[in-house]
Amino acid sequence: ALKGSPNDADLFLRRAELHRMHRDWDAAERDYAQVNRLAPGLEGAKLGLAELRLAQGREEDALQLLDEVLEKCPTHAFARSLRAALREKRGDWKLADEDLAAATEASPELHYATKRADLLERHGQAEAAARCLDEASIARGGVPLLEQQALTIEERAGRTGAALRRLDGLIARE
Repeated sequence: ALKGSPNDADLFLRRAELHRMHRDWDAAERDYAQVNRLAPGLEGAKLGLAELRLAQGREEDALQLLDEVLEKCPTHAFARSLRAALREKRGDWKLADEDLAAATEASPELHYATKRADLLERHGQAEAAARCLDEASIARGGVPLLEQQALTIEERAGRTGAALRRLDGLIARE
């Protein structure tokens, strides 16, 4: 136990996360179990345990935990992102896209939009990938980084006309 704070679930959760990152699975398991005893249903514990299950290669268990987290908090962007990665790995990129679309909408962090664009591009959906970056940029008041990534996607897809229109638009705004 943590001396001086044997009932502090947050401290056990922090220690569990450190054990997980250090790949000490048994110690992480013990601390996640203690968090669950002290604060049953704590979202961070389930999410951390899902990450542990992923690291252990126990994907079905991880998916179940992520589903539980998202049932309680459907807008949890990080949980959506983790589940999207699992879904894509299992061959269901369209469900993965739904998760990343929800994560992009729920969070101001840019990396959810870029992850979604990468997913779409990997699955031959360059136009949709560029559009999702456009939408994320507009929703955030214009983000040059997202606009540049959309341009790069257009170029890689051989969509020269679309890339030129984007460049002309970027030049006209400067």
